[in-house]
Parts: sequence; structure tokens; C-alpha cells
Amino acid sequence: MGTYLLSKDDAKLWQIADFGIIVGLLPLPNAIEYEGLATGFTESLLRSGVKFSLNYKHGAVERVKNLIDNRCDFIVLSNSAAETVLEQYTDLYALQHLSALTYYSGVYLIKRKDLDIDKTKWRIGIDRTSYDHITFSDNEFPENSKVNVHYVNIPYFIANGTIDAAIILNRTHIAIDLMEYLTIESLETTDYLRNRSSATIVTKKDLGMIGILFKEMVDLELIENVQRDVMERRVVPTF
Repeated sequence: MGTYLLSKDDAKLWQIADFGIIVGLLPLPNAIEYEGLATGFTESLLRSGVKFSLNYKHGAVERVKNLIDNRCDFIVLSNSAAETVLEQYTDLYALQHLSALTYYSGVYLIKRKDLDIDKTKWRIGIDRTSYDHITFSDNEFPENSKVNVHYVNIPYFIANGTIDAAIILNRTHIAIDLMEYLTIESLETTDYLRNRSSATIVTKKDLGMIGILFKEMVDLELIENVQRDVMERRVVPTF
């Protein structure tokens, strides 16, 4: 007649297998979208019963380096950044994709309020640790001079005159004291954005247990639901 498996305790099996602490690397939670992702991943991993640690770093380039150097077990990127990365690193693969607009929900132009020079002469801040920031910046300002900046410093560099404008992704947090110097405009990039906007979980092909974790134990729908609640201010971010 054979043997039938009636039930199993995935968390207990994980402990017996002694996989240790799973380390994930997410985008720096400096925007409400990323706060939602961090909160969603935290809640879903807690419910899975595995031991985990979530860390945060800005820039897909930097997160990929950490994964390649075995300093984490999985990373979260946009699907467009993931496509670029997977072309370069054949030992990585996209484990899961979340829904559209889970990584980016908007693209904005931020500039100085008193800016009165021709747009083609604007000095544009660009963060070269972010594949997507490079792409969006070059698409919007193909001929402008670019100044290398760290993404989180963009509002400060605009306020002090180092740069004139920049692209920002998502509802990035900006210090209240800087708002008197800045103007923010939403850019019409709906289709272009949607095709690049889903959060993607990337890991190494030789980390088979991470595939098991996200396919059998982690509730991706819960991650998205929690993120939505955070973005709509029904849940306070916790991570």
C-alpha cells in the first residue's frame, strides 16, 4: 500500500536540518514602499518559524556584492535590476517575483524651487550603485551632465546647490527642514514603471534551502498584504 504523509511541521524539520540563521538583505527602508516590504518580510518569516536576520543596504550593486561574497542568503531587487544581474552572474537566479508596484510605486523629479535655468543645463544627481536610478536618470535626462551622489543625500545636495535636480524613486523620506528649498513632481512613467516595479527575491543556485523556504514556508501574499497596509497607514512599520 505504501506510506502516506498526512502532515509535516516545516519549522521543526528546518530546525532538525540545522540550516542556521537565514540572512536576507533588503533595500534601505527610506521610503514607505520599502518600510512595507521590510515589515511584510519580517511578519512572514516570523510566522514561518525559521531563525532569520534581515539587514538593509541601499543600491542593488551593493546587495549583489554581499550575496556573491556569501554575506547573506537572499536579496531583494526590482525585477528590472534582477534581469540585469542575472545576465552578469550565472550562479544566481530569481526565486520569486512579487506583484507589480511592490518595489516601485512612483517616479518623481525633485529640484530646487528657485531653479530658473534651461532644463538641458541642469546638473543631475545620479547614484551609480543603483541600476534603476541610472536607467531612469538617463532616460529622463539623456544629455545633461551627471554628478555622482549617494541616493540618500540627493535632497541635501539640491538644497546646497551641488546639483540642480534628480530622479527619486518611490515616496522617499525627506527631512522637513529641506522642503522649503525643494519642489517634487510626479513623472508620467506608468507603463515603463510597471514593467520594472515588482520586488524580486534573488539567491544563489547552490543555496537549495532558500528555495524550499520561499516556496513552501514563506507566505508571499502575506508580505504584499502587510506592505499594502503599511503604505495605506493602517499598520505602523515594524522591522
